[in-house]
Amino acid sequence: MDLPERRYRDARRQLRSRAHTQHPRAATRSHRRAESALAEAFEDPDPTAWVNCYSAEAIFAGPGFPTIEGRAALLAVAPQIAMSSLEIVADSTIGAGDFAATTGRATWVSGPKDSGAPTTRRRFLMVWRRDPDGQWRIVREFLNEDL
Repeated sequence: MDLPERRYRDARRQLRSRAHTQHPRAATRSHRRAESALAEAFEDPDPTAWVNCYSAEAIFAGPGFPTIEGRAALLAVAPQIAMSSLEIVADSTIGAGDFAATTGRATWVSGPKDSGAPTTRRRFLMVWRRDPDGQWRIVREFLNEDL
């Protein structure tokens, strides 16, 4: 059994065997704070600040570019990402324990804030995991055109 299959199996076992560690509303609030932290990280002068919002084994897939796998790969592309004014609007969130999946819409300026650069609109599916340090991080993110 390879490592991703083992992690998936272990995560499923953990979800089945563990009761909720937090009231669902409290978990949703902490998860929303993580979404806000992601948006704020894109305003940071450090172009790699947002990468800490992703797990070490994160997978990011979006339209028009290859899938990015792992935090190291995200760090490699981070200096090429120019975006600001990120707004995340969650339509639906489901989850249990240390996992949550959110669908919704996101918009951002494809360049520095107030630069006049075009606004990008996407639909998303983000799968979040609360890591042992208590921080929610994205383990899977999929973007699609918002038509």
